[in-house]
Amino acid sequence: MLIDSSTKKLRPGTARRRREILDAALECFLKWGVEGTSIEQIRKLSGASHGSIYHLFDSKNEIACTLFLEGVEKYQQLMLERVRDADTAHLKMEAMIRTHLQYSYDNPPLAIYLSRMGFSDLIDSIESQYRILRGKFVESIYNEFRPFINNGELLNLDSSYYFCQITGPCSQLARAWLTKQTNQENPIDYIEKFTQCAYNSLKDPEGNPGKRHLPFD
Repeated sequence: MLIDSSTKKLRPGTARRRREILDAALECFLKWGVEGTSIEQIRKLSGASHGSIYHLFDSKNEIACTLFLEGVEKYQQLMLERVRDADTAHLKMEAMIRTHLQYSYDNPPLAIYLSRMGFSDLIDSIESQYRILRGKFVESIYNEFRPFINNGELLNLDSSYYFCQITGPCSQLARAWLTKQTNQENPIDYIEKFTQCAYNSLKDPEGNPGKRHLPFD
């Protein structure tokens, strides 16, 4: 399944209707799950006609995958913009962690959906598209840290390891907060602590420019 998330060619009214359908679908998917939701339920909640829905989407699964890919893409664009605006390695890590926690805090329904979809079999239908999207994003983030790797400030590790090391812990907190498995009222309060932990874990104690490290050597 190939998802076209571009809305640039849509007329304002059509784009608005498309957004209403996606918003209604998100509410339905969170309440009944993707499998348990019908097009009719989405239609009723969105106020759209069957014709409007099928003009914009081929199926319920396409709606579900579009929601996922557009949510991920918005998250990635926001994070990359903030990381590029930061000047130091420490501030770039803070920008990543702040973006992740703030995105979850500001968009709980979508954040929950993205988390669930990440483990869904439905992802298999867009695996190639998602892999390309994520691969480009991870490399773009990694490129922001290359100068600090080259000057010996940070360890020279694989790009995927860098991303997981920085956002992994805060992702766990965000997931726990979203699913009410923690008593913490605001995950934003932990930005500074997570940032310091991430920086300490990736700082090169030897300060050797360009030296390649293995995560567990």
